[in-house]
Amino acid sequence: MVMKLDINSSIYKIYLQQASSYPNNNSLYFMGKYFSYRHVLKRINQVAYSLKKIGVTKDSVVTICLPNIPEAIYSLYGVNQLGCKANLVHPLMKKDMLYENMKKVNSKVLICLDINYLNFKDFESDGIQIILAQPTDELNFIKKLAYKYVNRDKLKKSNKTILFSSFYKNPSLNDYDNDCEEDRFFLHSGGTTGEPKTIALSNRELNAICVDNYYLMDTDNLSNKHMLAVLPIFHGFGLVMGIHIVQYSGACSTLMPKFSSSQACKYLKKGKINCIIGIPILYEALLKNPKFKSDKLKNLIVCFVGGDNVTDDLLDRFNLCLQQVGAKARLYQGYGLTEFVSVTNVNTSKANKRGSVGKPLTGLKEKIIDSSTLEDLGTNKEGEICISGSTMMNGYRFPDNSDCYIYSKDGTKWIRTGDYGYIDEDGFLFFKQRLKRIVIVSGVNVFPSEVENVVSNIDGVFLSCAIGKTNIKHGHILDLYIVKDRNYKGEISISNIKETIKNKCGVYAMPDKVIFVKKLPKTLIGKVDANKLEQLIKDNKVDSLNS
Repeated sequence: MVMKLDINSSIYKIYLQQASSYPNNNSLYFMGKYFSYRHVLKRINQVAYSLKKIGVTKDSVVTICLPNIPEAIYSLYGVNQLGCKANLVHPLMKKDMLYENMKKVNSKVLICLDINYLNFKDFESDGIQIILAQPTDELNFIKKLAYKYVNRDKLKKSNKTILFSSFYKNPSLNDYDNDCEEDRFFLHSGGTTGEPKTIALSNRELNAICVDNYYLMDTDNLSNKHMLAVLPIFHGFGLVMGIHIVQYSGACSTLMPKFSSSQACKYLKKGKINCIIGIPILYEALLKNPKFKSDKLKNLIVCFVGGDNVTDDLLDRFNLCLQQVGAKARLYQGYGLTEFVSVTNVNTSKANKRGSVGKPLTGLKEKIIDSSTLEDLGTNKEGEICISGSTMMNGYRFPDNSDCYIYSKDGTKWIRTGDYGYIDEDGFLFFKQRLKRIVIVSGVNVFPSEVENVVSNIDGVFLSCAIGKTNIKHGHILDLYIVKDRNYKGEISISNIKETIKNKCGVYAMPDKVIFVKKLPKTLIGKVDANKLEQLIKDNKVDSLNS
């Protein structure tokens, strides 16, 4: 059974303690190679030493823009060892978005893939230090050669850039910061309103999930078991459940930079996956793969799904597949938000109820309120979900914002989630719908307001409104409704609109369809009424916008 470590410490200290206890255990599995706890700790210490050598201090913010590769893990814990802040961003974030993100959090160091250097090289002229990571640096010669051949046109650098591999030649830093309360991680989400927010988390929040909620893993001993770590570390669920709780357990994270159902099936066959966390489309892809259903599924301990709408049909089909091969594991639905490190509720083998997202994690409590009056509604009454407890964020940053909090008469601080649901008499939460304007595309938060802001700067566009719709491949995707400027005489190119959105907001924000209409519904104060537009779409009355 895993030893219960101190919640009031840094995540680096947690790793240090586990590496001391399980030095020869496998910490990471990546592209056919194992990395022991001893080896990973050495790399973490070298990264910390090297960052300090180039001027990174406790006041620094280091931006980590990497998929799930060993260098991402070395960077995460190395930055934490120094006591500075890790700004965790999507590895496919576009240049303009990343620049604005780093400017906002005052980050002057960027760790990214070497193949992305040409996208970000202009940052160097603004004093940003770029560190280039190559995922095959510790792999065999053939994989290194293949990577360099395939990416030969992208592997550029300047005399200002630093190669991550150069860190491996440096000594190890043994000193570490152990603060558990100050901001140490910046994650980015839609907040409780749908507007992009920077969420500050401390070490304590990440550790609380591991220390207080180890029971979620449905076993007394995860040592040398494997978790499929496909959700990137910029995603709170991937950060904690895919990486930190695994390392806390003396277990192994099977790193997958990009999800492939075929590769996942190969890992399952080889016994390299015992636990899975993911979004609905991941499980749909596994079910569609003819090689998924096999006796090797008996090696699974538990599977969790969240991050988007989860249907009972998906749960039934996946669990039937597990049952038919005699596997004891089951797929359980959860719920959460980045303000609580992305997980607050989970169904488990010992406590689950159909249609619910489970009971709150240890250390959390929940209530339902009337959004208008803030009155507590009690059980079995639908309203806005509020959460309080040990994994609550330190707050929103840039700017700081305390408007998301409400306080009980006893002084308890709650966060209004902006989500709608109810709690039954047994304490199970039933999530109904999101009140905030976020569309989740392939598990990635896409903000319609950002898309609309970008589109508003295109010549000929007067008004726009981005609306999410269900999509088999991505879970959801955007459609974009546009009203042309009456005074504009030129043509508006749909391909230009899509390309602009792709470049400014990222590939996940690119709309499926661009629909031109003569008008858009408005609220009483003159804003575009997205809720009403969604209703018109649902009622098949979009034609009324052209009358």
